Amino acid sequence: MAAAKADAKAEPTGGGGGGGSFTEERLSEKLNKLSSSAASIQTLSNWCIFHRKRARRVVDTWQRQFNNATTDKKVSFLYLSNDILQNSKRKGGEFVNEFWRVLPGLLKDFYENGGQDGKKVVARLIGIWDERKVFGTRSESLKDILGDNPPALNNNSTTSNPTSKPSSVSKSSQRDSSPIIKISSKRCR
Repeated sequence: MAAAKADAKAEPTGGGGGGGSFTEERLSEKLNKLSSSAASIQTLSNWCIFHRKRARRVVDTWQRQFNNATTDKKVSFLYLSNDILQNSKRKGGEFVNEFWRVLPGLLKDFYENGGQDGKKVVARLIGIWDERKVFGTRSESLKDILGDNPPALNNNSTTSNPTSKPSSVSKSSQRDSSPIIKISSKRCR
């Protein structure tokens, strides 16, 4: 506990989307307030990436909160992990390695127990991560989760899906690489 307090004191505050020093309690509060909106996901993703030196603690806290979340909240957590993974790669592999420790098992469980929407979300994320080589060659093993009969993905479904547009084409697309969340018939970015 003393080490956590020392880490929190050593962490810079303000600027760069930091929003203050890192503590697991602060992250837990932010995760509890996470909604499915792109703005909520992107804001928390930026905060986590700002604290990437604490990637292991971020992912461990994310995992604990994920395990206790409702199905709808788990979808938001998965979209948050997607945003962190894709946007942190440019700054280093800390989050790729840390999320790799926990995601395969959590994705398998959510695919099996999250209903049809859960299956679609997991299949969509695995497809995106494979296409963009987020986990490199390791993503091949994620496809095993889907089995022989993965769900059909329909871009017009009511399930919220992250965008499949590459986020490294231009500066404007880098800023706008957040998941597109469908609410009723409106799209939010």
